[in-house]
Amino acid sequence: LGNVNNTSDLLKPISTATQTTLDLKANDSYVIHTTGNETKTGRLTLQTQNIPPGTSDLNALAPIVVTGGKGGNNTNTTGTILAGNGANIVFQSGYGGNTFNTSGTGLGGKGGDMIMRGGDGGTSLGTGTLIPGNGGSVTLQGGTSYGGQGGFAEVKAGNNNKEGCVGANVFITPGWGNNSSNSNPLYDGTVFLGVSASFTVRGNTVIGNTLDDGINKLQVNGTISASPATTANQVPTWGQVQAAA
Repeated sequence: LGNVNNTSDLLKPISTATQTTLDLKANDSYVIHTTGNETKTGRLTLQTQNIPPGTSDLNALAPIVVTGGKGGNNTNTTGTILAGNGANIVFQSGYGGNTFNTSGTGLGGKGGDMIMRGGDGGTSLGTGTLIPGNGGSVTLQGGTSYGGQGGFAEVKAGNNNKEGCVGANVFITPGWGNNSSNSNPLYDGTVFLGVSASFTVRGNTVIGNTLDDGINKLQVNGTISASPATTANQVPTWGQVQAAA
C-alpha cells in the first residue's frame, strides 16, 4: 500500500486503448493551427471528400476556399476617413535555383509553374436525356470599387533575370469541349477580356500598355494581325492610320 501511494504520475501505467489513441495523435509541429502565423515546409494537399451516391447535401459540395480578411470599417464623420484594406491572397510559385559553377554549362533552375484550373465537367451515362456537366470556371477578377480603388487581378509569369533569356509565358486557355457522335458538339470555352460584371460601365481591354484612357474599349500598343499573321492580314491601329495620312 505504501508503494501505491508513492507511485508518481509519470510511472503510473495507462491502458492499451489509451496508448493506441495517443499513438494516433499528430505531432504538434505537423499541425496547422487556426491562430497565429505559421510557416510550413513540405507538400500540403487539401481535398474535399468525395460525395456519396444519392441526393447530395449542397453543403457537402463546398470547395476549398481561401479568403482574405475583410478590411475594417471606419465610421468617423469628420476628418480623413480611411477604411481598412482587404487582405491580399497571394499564390506564388517558387523561384528557380541559381547555379554558381564557373565552367561547363550552367543552367538556372526553372521557376515553379502556377496552375489555377477549374474542375472538369462530369460525364452523363445511361438512357434518357443526357446532359454532360459543365467544366468549372477559373475567374481572375479585380475587386469592385465602391468609392475607393478596386483591387487588381494580375496574372504574371516568372521573370528571367539573365540577359538574352526568355521570360515565362502566360497561358489563358478556355476549357475543351468534348465531341460525341451521340450528342451535339460542345464547343470550346471562351476567353473573355475586358468584360466587367457591372451592368453600367464595361471595363476596357488594354494590350501592350499599362495606361487606360478610359474611353476606347480596345487599346493596342502594337500591330494587330489576323490569322494567319501575315502582312496582308494586319489590322492597322488608329495611330498607324494617322501616321500614314
